[in-house]
Amino acid sequence: MTVNHPRSGAPCKIPPRGASMIMRKVRDQPRTTQQDLVNDLKRAGTTVSKKTISNTLRRHGLKSCSARKVLLLKPAHVQARLKFANDHLDDPEEEWEKVMWSDETKIELFGLNSTRRVWRKKKDEYNPKNTIPTVKHGAGNIILWGCFSAKGTGRLHRIEGRMDGAMYREILANNLLPSVRALKMGRGWVFQYDNDPKHTARATKEWLSKKHLKVLEWPSQSPDLNPIENLWRELKVRIAQRQPRNLKDLEKLWPLLLLPVLLVNFSNQLDDNKIPPSLCTGHPGIPGTPGVHGSSGQPGRDGRDGRDSVPGEKGEKGDRGETGESGFRGLTGDQGNPGDKGDRGQSGECAVAPKSAFSAKLSEGRTMPVAAEDAVRFDKVTLNEQGDYDTETGRFTCKVPGVYYFAVHATVYRASLQFDLMKNGHAMASYFQFYGNWPKPASLSGGSLLHLIPGDQVWVQMALGEYSGFYSSSKTDSTFTGFLVHSDWKNSAVFAKGEVV
Repeated sequence: MTVNHPRSGAPCKIPPRGASMIMRKVRDQPRTTQQDLVNDLKRAGTTVSKKTISNTLRRHGLKSCSARKVLLLKPAHVQARLKFANDHLDDPEEEWEKVMWSDETKIELFGLNSTRRVWRKKKDEYNPKNTIPTVKHGAGNIILWGCFSAKGTGRLHRIEGRMDGAMYREILANNLLPSVRALKMGRGWVFQYDNDPKHTARATKEWLSKKHLKVLEWPSQSPDLNPIENLWRELKVRIAQRQPRNLKDLEKLWPLLLLPVLLVNFSNQLDDNKIPPSLCTGHPGIPGTPGVHGSSGQPGRDGRDGRDSVPGEKGEKGDRGETGESGFRGLTGDQGNPGDKGDRGQSGECAVAPKSAFSAKLSEGRTMPVAAEDAVRFDKVTLNEQGDYDTETGRFTCKVPGVYYFAVHATVYRASLQFDLMKNGHAMASYFQFYGNWPKPASLSGGSLLHLIPGDQVWVQMALGEYSGFYSSSKTDSTFTGFLVHSDWKNSAVFAKGEVV
């Protein structure tokens, strides 16, 4: 009887020493090209092709990837960002609710249309139906200034021409202060802006001081710390979905930029899973064409200075005024001498820093919709080392008391989507995404900070049965993620050293 033994296969073209050499080269210099490695092996006496190089690297777990783009940070920027994080590490959630965030953004005509996939035959790559027009410098843009806080969104202002310090102060006067009054921020609110030269000009600082506005100290090169960047991304995605063909079309869409802002405010007005009657209106009409700006008039002549009057008599001393608001934080003083060593404290509650994190997604082709008031079961776990998330019920159960951050990303397809982030049966945040029979799925993302104690449960729940457009496939996912930001256990030696989980 003949027995077939496993074949050994063709021998490797690259000897073990050559494989070690190219692995060491790639580890020390990740930007090395395949042609460079071919040349190195050729000088060592081994001639191979770039395909052989690629196969060898893949067998060792390496593949060619695009380098991620990150902010260019100097050591001073790193130290400033670290100081900002340490200064605000233990700030309660209520302090962040008092911050009014602001920033400017530019919306390009073809800003988000650069990458699209099409179905075509091999020789139809230049068919107009299969191409995307490209132009230099974006073919036009509009620049916006906006602000928002935990209480809602403020005014959105379009910037005409080039903004300088005077225009920036005018924008703050006409948009920031009315937004603060409309959102009922109350006393003690804090204004945030970045370190753009127009923002930090002496005249601007004097204007802020005259208005008695408290400013949040902000580290340079830190746009990723500003949550308003998420709102700008949503605006640009919605504009790109409408596919404006020229600058005039983009300007016609300008009034519609308020739609994402209104949706955020509307989601906060939901009560008992019902939409207020005031929102049950028809579809908005098409905005009219903006009018032509009139020409500026000629400046008037300066009036003559009046004559100095005779000084009046000194008046009586007035009553003592009310105590003013606290001034800006002063400069850090010199470090004092070390104090006497204190008594040894009591034993902490835990020896190591507590951990809690999970992330799960919907299985591909999972049957939807889910009935209203039912938890959405994200049944495919990508991370759940502590076992706090249950795929059978779709609920997260708290074991460590503290502040948690929960985020939901939903791919919306075939129907509109409306869901709530629930805590112990109460809706903590609501989200809505309209679906207009578009050829491709839309997306809806949201997150919230929640304070939990052991036994509390958090889950995602469908708000209305007809708004159940959750979708998942091999190329797009719907995910539910949560993790511990900081614990209430303060007595651990780990926390005394300033470590954070």
